[in-house]
Amino acid sequence: MGGKGIMTKAVFVTGAGRGIGASIARRFAAEGWFVGITDVDTANLAKMAGEIGANRVFSAVLDVTDYAAYERVMTDFIAAAGRLDVLVNNAGIAKFGPFTGNSPALHAKIVDVNINGVVNGIHAALPYLKQTPSAHIVSLCSASATYGTPGLAVYSATKFAVRALTEALSQEFEALGIKVSDVLPGFVSTNMVETQGAAAEQAVAKMGGIEHTPDEIAGLVWKAANGDRRHWPGNAQVRWGLRLGGLFPGLMRRMMAPMKGMH
Repeated sequence: MGGKGIMTKAVFVTGAGRGIGASIARRFAAEGWFVGITDVDTANLAKMAGEIGANRVFSAVLDVTDYAAYERVMTDFIAAAGRLDVLVNNAGIAKFGPFTGNSPALHAKIVDVNINGVVNGIHAALPYLKQTPSAHIVSLCSASATYGTPGLAVYSATKFAVRALTEALSQEFEALGIKVSDVLPGFVSTNMVETQGAAAEQAVAKMGGIEHTPDEIAGLVWKAANGDRRHWPGNAQVRWGLRLGGLFPGLMRRMMAPMKGMH
């Protein structure tokens, strides 16, 4: 860990043990930032900490749904980093398949991690972000936040919530000097997508295949953290989806029709 006197810029990334979160941590570290990484995956978290280097990283096991734990970890991070410039709400979970194929308990967990985890992070980080000029909150959203996605119904709903939260807080926090934005990728080549079997393969195929690498999304998060826009679409399809979803909901419904046949 670094010392309390470190005044290089600092970022705090949730779900940073692997996938998109790990790529985000690497990108900020490569730019010379002090990086806070958290995850529930202790083994991969330790690997990431070793990769970045002891004097440039703070790492801690964190379940983002536990607010008391989040506060403690954030306090420890500030003691190590001395400041917080960017909070990246990356931790999230998904389950591919029809709504009826998943239990209420699983759906509750998806909601808890994907929505409450983001809200908890913002609450825990806000006192420190307010102390930092040009502070920023970046949340990982999804192309599925442009229109409800069959086969990912509850996940899609949580990402709509993240998008709405971005819209609201970007206005509320303007007076605090804190920018709020989100990143909306399509399917990314990560463990979340690649290990869920036939349902995931079917969904990805029907929606045009894998569209991004984790490094590409990390680059988009870097741009968002240093930019002024609220929403950062992963590609042109998502960009048009944001526009069309509000103007022509019937058209978006027809575009999503191929997903209805998922089993």
